[in-house]
Amino acid sequence: MPKHLIQISCPCCKEPLEIDTRNGKARRLRPAADGLDALIEGHRGESDRLGKAFDSAQSETSRESERFDRLFRDAKKKADEEPDEGRPRSPFDLD
Repeated sequence: MPKHLIQISCPCCKEPLEIDTRNGKARRLRPAADGLDALIEGHRGESDRLGKAFDSAQSETSRESERFDRLFRDAKKKADEEPDEGRPRSPFDLD
């Protein structure tokens, strides 16, 4: 390892850090993977996590859409039930 690089562990998360003493920049060191099988398993886990997050967001969006549709229908029904007396029919009737 070059002399200008120092390896320490982060005081907060205990992850290994590498600090360059020439420019003062730090980076997190990632341990070497055990091989292709470990990388594939990590990818599968991340894919599952992202799939669940997407499904959750999709179902939340559909619930919100249904809620807004219901609110719109209720507002339209209320507007249809109210009498039109005294309200102008168009902006030109305001004169």
